[in-house]
Amino acid sequence: MLTNKPYDFEEHVHRFAIWAASRAASVVGQRFPVRDGRRIIEAVGLRNLIGMRGFPEPSQFDHHHLAWREEVITRADFPFELSHGVAAKLINCYLKAAVVLASNSRAANDPRVAAIHPPVDRLLLSSIRKNCGGATARLPETPWSKFNSSEYQATIEALKEIAGNRPLWTVEEHWRGHH
Repeated sequence: MLTNKPYDFEEHVHRFAIWAASRAASVVGQRFPVRDGRRIIEAVGLRNLIGMRGFPEPSQFDHHHLAWREEVITRADFPFELSHGVAAKLINCYLKAAVVLASNSRAANDPRVAAIHPPVDRLLLSSIRKNCGGATARLPETPWSKFNSSEYQATIEALKEIAGNRPLWTVEEHWRGHH
């Protein structure tokens, strides 16, 4: 779907972020095409966050994330119900590409960017379980793509503990999908 909007850097980032998020979040049993990912992302208003316009403060991020997940699930309109894990993956991958990676290194440490949840998947969770003690005991055993809201939030709380004072995106140092 082409728009009348000029193809500028923001549009370029938005299109890539839609593709990346839709491909990453589409899993067995909950598959959907990129065009549906785009429809959902745009309906939820995530595009408005590019450039940090209207971005929630860190203390409000989890509250906004829950509202976004619930809206993604409602707007999905698929023959299956999206889990909170899949809805979160769509949101998190979009924000990672559109906000975190589109930022410069100073902006990536902005407290609002530092609060963005990392994309959660099996590779990240298994590596964290293997390499990080303490907080990992609270990680749910449920596969990420089946997380309900409380399992997803418990995972984020454990990841915050692992990140400590560093931006939350830094826990992705444990992600092994690049090998």
